[in-house]
Amino acid sequence: MLPNRLPVTQASGLAASVCTGRGPRAGKELAPAKKLRTAGGKPAAYVLLAVVPGVNRAPYPVLVARFGFVTMTLAEFIEEIWTAGTCTVSPAPMPVEEENELAALAWLQRCYAEDIRHQPAPMPAFEAAAALWAARFLYRAVQLTVLRELDDTAVRVWLQEFPGLGTPEAQYSADLLLRHLPDLLRLCQGLAPADALVLHLQATLVRWPLSAVGAKLPDLPDPAPVLGHPGLRLLYADRLLAIRDLPLARHPAARELLREVLGQFAPDLWPEFHALLNEPVESVTRTL
Repeated sequence: MLPNRLPVTQASGLAASVCTGRGPRAGKELAPAKKLRTAGGKPAAYVLLAVVPGVNRAPYPVLVARFGFVTMTLAEFIEEIWTAGTCTVSPAPMPVEEENELAALAWLQRCYAEDIRHQPAPMPAFEAAAALWAARFLYRAVQLTVLRELDDTAVRVWLQEFPGLGTPEAQYSADLLLRHLPDLLRLCQGLAPADALVLHLQATLVRWPLSAVGAKLPDLPDPAPVLGHPGLRLLYADRLLAIRDLPLARHPAARELLREVLGQFAPDLWPEFHALLNEPVESVTRTL
C-alpha cells in the first residue's frame, strides 16, 4: 500500500531552491515562489519548478511549470511545453470535456513530425492513444506535485496507466512528453522522497524504457520494447550516452547495444562503460 502523501507546501508556490532543482526535504516549510501578476494585480500563476533539460531536443529547453489561477487546456499545455520548454497547469483536475482532444491530437502530431526529422533513422508510426495518454499523464503529474492535500488515492485516480500495449509505436509516441517525466521525478524526490507520487512515477517509468533513461529507478526497466526497432535502438543508445546512465548500461541487452555503437572508441567516449565491459557478464547481471 502506498503511503499517505507527505505535506510539503501549500498551492501558493514553492521556494526558490525548488526552482533551481534543489528542493528541501519533506515536511519543511517553504517560502512562496515569485508570483506572476496580471494587469489587475491578481495572481495569474506561480513559478513552480525548473527541471533539468529534457533529452533529445536541440537546444535542450529547461522545463519550467507555472501553477495558479489560470485555465490551460491540454492542447495549450502541449504547445507551451514543446515550443517554449515551459508549462502552465490549472489548480484543479481538468474535465474530459474541456480537454479539446482534437486540438491536443493535432499538436501531438506536429510534435511527432518535428521530432522524427531530428532522428538518425526511421522511427515507428505515430500512435494517437499513447501520445494523448502521456500528455494527460504529464499534465496531471505536474499538478500533483503541488496539490499536497490530495492523498495517495487521488494519485492513483489521476495517474492511470496506459491501457494499451507497449509497442514500439506506443513507446515513441508517448515519449514525446514522457521524456520530461524523469526530470519531474527528481524534483518530487527532492520534495518528499517517500511520497506516493514518487512511487507512482517510478512504477510508470519502468514500463517506458525509452523515457526512463536517467531516472535512476530502483527497478531497472527492460529495454526489450525499444531494442526490437532499429530507430529506437539508436535513439536509446544516444540517450544512454548523453546521460551516461551506467546503471541502465549494466543491463545485458543495453550493454551489448552500447558495445556495438561505441566499438573501439568506448575508452575515449565513455571510460566508465569501457571498464564495465571488462567485468564478467555474471557479475554485471548480479548487480541488476
